[in-house]
Amino acid sequence: MIVAALGTSLTEVGGWLDPLGQLIAEQSRQSVSVRNFGKSGANSSWGITQVERLVATHPDVVLIEFSVNDASWLRGISLNQSCKNMEKIVAQIRNGHSSCTIYLMTMSPVLSWRRWMRPRLKAYYDLYGELAEELKVGYIDNRPSWNSLTRSQLAKAIPDGSHPNQDMAVRLIVPTIARVILDRRCPAGALPPLPKEP
Repeated sequence: MIVAALGTSLTEVGGWLDPLGQLIAEQSRQSVSVRNFGKSGANSSWGITQVERLVATHPDVVLIEFSVNDASWLRGISLNQSCKNMEKIVAQIRNGHSSCTIYLMTMSPVLSWRRWMRPRLKAYYDLYGELAEELKVGYIDNRPSWNSLTRSQLAKAIPDGSHPNQDMAVRLIVPTIARVILDRRCPAGALPPLPKEP
């Protein structure tokens, strides 16, 4: 299985993609390779330019996240443009590789002054759930895992306000993403339960 992730610095340097591949491989008992198409500072307009390169890797699963930068005052775009960009990305992936499974993902919260630069982040995250239903693609909402932390735990987990430390990202989002992918691709009851969070 090839898992490709397209997104921001939360993907590029988040440190969760390799552990995700390892967990899926262990649970599915098959070979898994991951492809990282993340870029720091990128928004979904940049994502459109990367679809051809992504499709060339023939992924079985594609994970997409751009909300955190689409919502930014500095390099962001309107909610309407974000919607149009995501529709275009999904259409281009389907045109180039129709057999892959696509997931739109929400990611971690943003804290401190970085939060004030993204006053409508919730709306951009909510958009992905609406688009997933409309476009008939998968949806992975990582917000509940982050919402389980206290304010002080969040501050330690996301020390610079926007980039979670790798250990916490792996602990919180990898089991969620893996379970969604495995439930979709494998028969019910064919897999042992994922390990519980420590």
